Amino acid sequence: MNHQFFDNNVDTINQNVKEDFVLNIGNDSESSIDIMQRIIAYQNLHKLNFENVVNQESFKSEFDKKEFQLNGFDSKEDPCILKNFKQTVMTSTSVILNQPEPITQSEIPLGFMYTPFYHPLTSVLSLKYPVPQCTKCKSYINCYSKIIDNTKLVNTLKTSSNNTRSDFEWKCSICNHINGIDDGRSGVRTLNEIKQGLGWWSTEYYKSTLASDTYEFKVRKHRDTDISNGVDRVSDGISQLNIDDNIEMLDEEIEKLEKEREYMKENGLYSSPVYFFLVDENLHVEDLKKVYESIEKLVNQLYSVDKKPFMLGLISFSKNMSLYQMKLNKATKNGDSGTSTPIDFNLAKVMSEQEYTKIRQDISRKSKIYLELVNTQLDREPCRVLSVLKSLIETSENCCENLDLKGGFENFQEKEEYQRKPTLLGASLECAIRLANKPRSRIFVYMAGAPTCGLGSVPEEFASHDRSEYHSQMENAYQYYKGLVEDRVQRVDGLAVDFFFFGYQEFHCKVLTPVTMYNGFMTYFIDSHSTQEGGKDISEMVYLNMYNAIRKQSGKSAVVAFYHPDYIELTHLIGSARKVYPWEKFAEDSDYCNTVALGSLEQDTSMSILYQLASFIPASSEGWVTFQFVTILVDRNEDMIYRVVTKRIEVTGSMEKFLAHLDLDVVSFLISKSIIMESLKSVTFSQPPTEIQQKLDKKLQKVVMGTSEIKKSWFSTKVNSPAPIQSLIKKIHSIRRGLVFGDIIQNPDDLIIMQCTLMESNYLEAKRFLQPRLLRVMMNSQQQVVFRNIPLDHLAINSGVVLLLDCHQVIYVMIGSHIDQTNEQNQVILKSMYQYIDVLRHDRLPSPFIIKSTERDHNVRWILSILPHSILSPMTERVEIMKDIYPEFSSSDINSSTFKTMDDSLPLIASEMSLYQYDRYIKYEIK
Repeated sequence: MNHQFFDNNVDTINQNVKEDFVLNIGNDSESSIDIMQRIIAYQNLHKLNFENVVNQESFKSEFDKKEFQLNGFDSKEDPCILKNFKQTVMTSTSVILNQPEPITQSEIPLGFMYTPFYHPLTSVLSLKYPVPQCTKCKSYINCYSKIIDNTKLVNTLKTSSNNTRSDFEWKCSICNHINGIDDGRSGVRTLNEIKQGLGWWSTEYYKSTLASDTYEFKVRKHRDTDISNGVDRVSDGISQLNIDDNIEMLDEEIEKLEKEREYMKENGLYSSPVYFFLVDENLHVEDLKKVYESIEKLVNQLYSVDKKPFMLGLISFSKNMSLYQMKLNKATKNGDSGTSTPIDFNLAKVMSEQEYTKIRQDISRKSKIYLELVNTQLDREPCRVLSVLKSLIETSENCCENLDLKGGFENFQEKEEYQRKPTLLGASLECAIRLANKPRSRIFVYMAGAPTCGLGSVPEEFASHDRSEYHSQMENAYQYYKGLVEDRVQRVDGLAVDFFFFGYQEFHCKVLTPVTMYNGFMTYFIDSHSTQEGGKDISEMVYLNMYNAIRKQSGKSAVVAFYHPDYIELTHLIGSARKVYPWEKFAEDSDYCNTVALGSLEQDTSMSILYQLASFIPASSEGWVTFQFVTILVDRNEDMIYRVVTKRIEVTGSMEKFLAHLDLDVVSFLISKSIIMESLKSVTFSQPPTEIQQKLDKKLQKVVMGTSEIKKSWFSTKVNSPAPIQSLIKKIHSIRRGLVFGDIIQNPDDLIIMQCTLMESNYLEAKRFLQPRLLRVMMNSQQQVVFRNIPLDHLAINSGVVLLLDCHQVIYVMIGSHIDQTNEQNQVILKSMYQYIDVLRHDRLPSPFIIKSTERDHNVRWILSILPHSILSPMTERVEIMKDIYPEFSSSDINSSTFKTMDDSLPLIASEMSLYQYDRYIKYEIK
């Protein structure tokens, strides 16, 4: 398998190259020809080292204080948790066929998985001159562009009066257009341009541009601070004015900017995001306490550690919504101490949906009243949002005492005296969006059930003869939330909405998917997720989800431009994106370029881009097809940071070579995401769990039949598949058993949540989702705890082992019943395992929960459903599997009776299909 890895790590450039080619900028004795010849020499020399650089897989743990022995007994590094894994661009193939018909017939998806912010954009390189762009396709110069030396040709044409050819040119790697290089000597020039000569080419920026397939640069800010007088100037406007002729206009502009800056600074509105909390009043008091604890920890973290000002707001909702006033009148303040009095319910504006519709414009104008500014530069004051939450908890406790509803969530729901209140989510969400209309804001929604009244409501119960009305109301709710995103959410830079579901009620998550698929996430919490007394770990998970969502936000807004040859057509884009507004047009759409604006700016967010070959690849391509991904990020300081990633794919006429260079992981991920996206967009709200699995099987069948040799006779048909396709069948056979496609998850809400998370997943996250790793935690001969990567097989389930199955959003832990947890050695093993889990949970969004079991517990069914059973495999294959799982067994210990004992201890799932049976099913039985 030929993986292609790309990274922005320019430090991997050969140090000798850096030292040997240093331009003496400002040296008058060096001509423009000398400069360009140095650039050509630098590029040629670096190309000798480039292939070795990009193929190296160097990983470094971000957790320097925590090292784990992973993937065996020697390796100390795990690419699934390390941040230097090179996955910015992952391609389905490193070789492409030169004609479209065979590719179309093969049904193999061509595409990329692009993760624009996996390595944060922290470039401090501010360019005085822009990076050269092709005059035809507008792509940027890169390491695959060729510098053409025309000095000899130009010298022979000097006698021609019509000669305008430059000494040097560069050839675009995307469209093969020849671009001239400005030599600084022709045309009308200003004095400054003549002094600078070659402009960008006379600087050292070519070092990072031509040395790697990835480079970054920053465009100077729209506002540059004049240190002499401390005022902001608009560089694109004021700096271009004639100061002598326009002194009055300049003073007016400066005065206007000063007033605006002071107003924004005084009111905390300049760059302070809003974090808004929507709390369902149906939440049980224990769940309310967990929400309170997590919000309290979040506020403390943002105030004490991050130390950046922010605003808070709160709405509680049931049949009506209560919008809490956070700025108190002077009359309510204590004259002696100057501190605010605690919030009480008298300061809440209680509104129905109809009342909200009448005054929603008024709410937007008076947003300062309902938002609490937390200024980290001043002394800490009591948080009013937390005071309101305390009041909600006290009210809920009184309700539980009056109705004798003490105990867990299930008791709370089963009491006949308890009548669940209708849930007014739509109007509450609209109100929060109007108030949280600042860049990089987030809305956190905590719910105990589906929205059942008002805008975007879903039906509670319908009789069988009312199914058409049920689907009609569900479709209306889906369209409402879709319109809410398009009309309101998309117009606020970086605004995200996150849903936290508590309990066992039905939430109808599918109608909410338009909200989180654009920017945000969904996750759920039930009693069985808690492994600590009082559910402390659940409140910690809620906190981690909120803090990671805020911490991993990359900036205010971002646009991505995809450059490609004109014979390539982009067909699908899976991920958080929208159409670009006119004021965001950093690049124009054309035959060579497609642009989209990103909805999610989370560090781990990823897009899946599918393309097709529209025509034959011309000979002018010189055996390569080049793609370029340009991300333009507007950060919180209004700087525009550019990340340019260029990817080159080899051209071939051989189908065998094309298949041999497929990245089957990426191919299987693209197939899976395409099918799930189609399912999420379907208007059907009651699909059988196996329907999506059947779609996956049919897609695989098309790939197999389109790439295999089919021999038909009178009595039989023989399908001979190439080795890569046989490997793909094996991968899909494993994927269809997992959480997203398998039939183990029967709750539709749980399945939708998993599928939505997968849609935004990058390469490593998708690999954990669809191809989870099974780790055996054990001691080696040196008495070190190791995490042994073992085969996915039922043979691993044993009473004497500790297993960890990482499925990204769920981590399954199996501790054998014969493991004595009081034993000192076993305690060390378990402690290391939980430390490793903490590392895994630290940086993931949403944070995974843990399901523990023994080999005898009912919860072990989750692991059993994912692990295939090798009972039908040849004995020699089973022996090798056994040796991988249990290295302490000698060959003499493994015999038929050993397998019989293990097979009899675990049930064979009735619906299970062996790999051999699945292969036959795909090739011969699907109709």
